[in-house]
Amino acid sequence: MAVDPGMFLLVDDEGNQYFPLTPEKVKEIISRDSYYLIPYPYVGFYYLEDYEKSSFYNTFTSEKPYYYEVYPQDIYTKALAGGTLIPKAKMSGLVYFKINLNAKKGVKLLVYKPGTSKSAPADFTFPFKIE
Repeated sequence: MAVDPGMFLLVDDEGNQYFPLTPEKVKEIISRDSYYLIPYPYVGFYYLEDYEKSSFYNTFTSEKPYYYEVYPQDIYTKALAGGTLIPKAKMSGLVYFKINLNAKKGVKLLVYKPGTSKSAPADFTFPFKIE
């Protein structure tokens, strides 16, 4: 089965639809606003052991804020690569959407198989509740 980010569509609770962004577009958006995206305070590590110790404490069970680590090269390396998915194989990657989730109560990720029209019901629907 052919897989590409164009298979996905995000729909919010108000019926607004969002098409996927290419990694190039994400990089363009981030490069414009990059000074807003650096978490404060920034902590650098001289030794790898110190980094590993600190990452142990940066979990969801901690009361301290959690920051997902994103590096510019990850925009490309973690993105969903288009291609052919062979039977009984797996594929993973990120699909990017530009949406402000703060004002949303929920979203649905719609997935269309190749050849399915976007005006037809989606082949797969994944609902998400936002709290």
